[in-house]
Amino acid sequence: MSSPLTRLLTMSLIQKMLSLIFLKMSFIRQLFIYKKLKFPTAVEVELTNFCTASCIKCPHKNMKREKGYMNLELFKKIVYECGKYNLKRLELVGFGEPLMHKQFLEFLKIARKNCPKSYILISTNASLLKGSLMNEIIQNKLLDYIHISFDGAHKETYEKNMPPLKYDDILHNIRNLLAHRKYEKPQITIGIIETTETIQELDSFYKMWKKYNVNIDPQEYDLWSGNVEDRRVRINNAKRTPCYKLWSDMIIRWNGDVSICCIDYENRIVLDNVRNQSIQSVWNSKRLNNIRKIHLAKKFRVLPICNRCTIRYNPLIWFE
Repeated sequence: MSSPLTRLLTMSLIQKMLSLIFLKMSFIRQLFIYKKLKFPTAVEVELTNFCTASCIKCPHKNMKREKGYMNLELFKKIVYECGKYNLKRLELVGFGEPLMHKQFLEFLKIARKNCPKSYILISTNASLLKGSLMNEIIQNKLLDYIHISFDGAHKETYEKNMPPLKYDDILHNIRNLLAHRKYEKPQITIGIIETTETIQELDSFYKMWKKYNVNIDPQEYDLWSGNVEDRRVRINNAKRTPCYKLWSDMIIRWNGDVSICCIDYENRIVLDNVRNQSIQSVWNSKRLNNIRKIHLAKKFRVLPICNRCTIRYNPLIWFE
């Protein structure tokens, strides 16, 4: 049996070790933040906020924000800066269907040329992913990754969830894309939102895509900060932590506005505009840093868009 002195010395040693560990964690945290604040890890560029679908899962039909298409000069300004900083991931997504932009292929070629080290991806409903546009993407290796939304294994469910798109037409486009894909490039993921209807079809969904070399992505239904009907089949009750995307992703709308988050589809919080500011300066702006501090203090109620958010990411050690 250990003596009181031994126990005291042991506790003292443990406290010193813990102090050193926390000091090291604090140092690592500061290095991590410093690295993150140099430039975003991912830049999401909204080429347009027009869309070919009116999905049940999405509040697009209720959007009041002005609709439009990004112009070529603005896009060039964005990708030139992204290339300069060797951006890790360039996402041509947003609150619309990117393939609706008439200069989509031209934009893609400019992005590939000026961001050679970037992983370039799009998210699409595949309604326009066909013909010469599809062939150009495949033949010229313009994309690294394509995420396709396909909310229903069966025709009735799909057409209910993604009107006015037609199940057979979209299925044909996707199968044609997979048939023409070479060397497993681009990487393709087929996503399905988990709802009370689609959850019953997940087994069928896996079976229908099993023979193709694609990723299957069942996604948690999101409430868009309380702006769509609650059709969730599971609720994520994980501990609320600061949103890591404030330290990793920048959202640029078609007109150059920098939004706080992809969920803020109405642009209620606009940080600045990259038409007259650099990405790097907005990324290190006082306003964005104040929002980061709010998240680190876990004062989510200060920001209504964040307070109503139902997304829960895995906590990172430097947040604790």
